Amino acid sequence: ERSRGLGDVYKRQENWVIVKNFRLQNSGNDSNSAGLKIENSINSVISNISCSDNNNYGIHIYNSEPFLRSIHVYNNSKTGVYVYFNQNCENAHTPKINNLTVKNNGEYGIEVYAHVGYIWPGIDREYHAIITNSTISENTNYGMYLHCYATGPWSGPWVVEGKLYTTIKNCIISDCRGGITTYHDHGPYGISYLYMALQNTTIINNTERGVILRNIGVQEDSTSVKNNGIVDWCGSGYTFGNWTWHNESIYNFNGTIEINSGHVLTIEAGTTVIFEGNDTELFVKGAINATGDENHRIYFTSNKKEWKGICLLYTSPSPRDLSTTRMPSSA
Repeated sequence: ERSRGLGDVYKRQENWVIVKNFRLQNSGNDSNSAGLKIENSINSVISNISCSDNNNYGIHIYNSEPFLRSIHVYNNSKTGVYVYFNQNCENAHTPKINNLTVKNNGEYGIEVYAHVGYIWPGIDREYHAIITNSTISENTNYGMYLHCYATGPWSGPWVVEGKLYTTIKNCIISDCRGGITTYHDHGPYGISYLYMALQNTTIINNTERGVILRNIGVQEDSTSVKNNGIVDWCGSGYTFGNWTWHNESIYNFNGTIEINSGHVLTIEAGTTVIFEGNDTELFVKGAINATGDENHRIYFTSNKKEWKGICLLYTSPSPRDLSTTRMPSSA
């Protein structure tokens, strides 16, 4: 269907849908159009397709749990792959995206958005998205946008929780406006949580920022973030796993970074960490290993002349090694 792509054709409620060996392009420009829209579908398999030159989204995943693999998504007017959950989504909550090439789309390469609201207390929502072995490049905005929002019923006193976990593994994000940007917010009687796990991923050569953290949970393993135009890591956040700060990256935080109990922050020799503002600090409840040497010191500093410094909170016998580090007197 030229006006809506294959969207309505492949709507099925909790059934298998298999779409492969298609070329989907030139869908209409209404707000719901996409080259391919999967809605309320469990265990769909989308493979070996090309999705390009659509006037809205390339692929729109709505309250569904598909397997996407070996797909080229490019030259679409808006976001290449848009994954959306709302409170009506109960069982379908882990789309798996593997081996995608997402390039030259008008907004984001991949956007994952969880919107939870107006449900009864005790019916909180938790969603997961897994993105692996994919290349995201040359998109007009950021390569990825992760977003969670929660709001309660019109009247309290109960609170509705919304959680979004995104795993990004073996991916390359490059040559976009930025690498990954994140955002979470809440309305009345709502609370939202956003978690991101980066594994063996490269975020490089983006015009502005590599990764923007907005008070989200971070877990990092063997990830390279470097050569991004303004800064590689910025914002604020906390750990839900281990995290390594690499000397090839530029770190510029404007809020608190919290290392939770049971987690380890490792800082490589030669790393510089900048904290912006009077209320910024490194707050360590878990373990920290910051070991430099005489020729490769670790610097903690601030462009604003003042910051709170490093707080080591005793919660359990965790190793704290701050060998050969330097902190200016403003700390």
